[in-house]
Amino acid sequence: MAKKEERQVVKAEPVPYVYVHLVRDSDVLLARYPAHPKGAAIAYKTGEVFYKYGDYDEARCRFEEVMTRWPRTEVAQFAANLVIERHLTMKDWAAVEQAAARLQAQEVARDPKLQTSLQKFKLGGRFQRAMQLMDGKAWEEAARLF
Repeated sequence: MAKKEERQVVKAEPVPYVYVHLVRDSDVLLARYPAHPKGAAIAYKTGEVFYKYGDYDEARCRFEEVMTRWPRTEVAQFAANLVIERHLTMKDWAAVEQAAARLQAQEVARDPKLQTSLQKFKLGGRFQRAMQLMDGKAWEEAARLF
């Protein structure tokens, strides 16, 4: 029962009118000028809008685009951290571990600091899953994760 209480369902708030238009206009700009020098920052900001208002699926899609199109930028690293942070806030340890492992295989993780951070998140997620299994007295399954 405690596991269900740990995970909270967050409902997305409506995105204010001004931000809806900011996102739309940003999408148009990036479609017309895909090599815009501020493209990564613009795309990241649109993801932040959705993240701020609780539309985490849309935010994650936009952050994934930033990490794919502009993997060497600073905002790509921020995007990677927000993808992981979302799973951390939900205490979804399996998702933390999976997302960290997936991101480690991407070009964005060539940055040594991000690679180290993702490794810590991956191992921390695995540890937390093992602890949950121990709490549920699933000793053998927990032992396989340690």
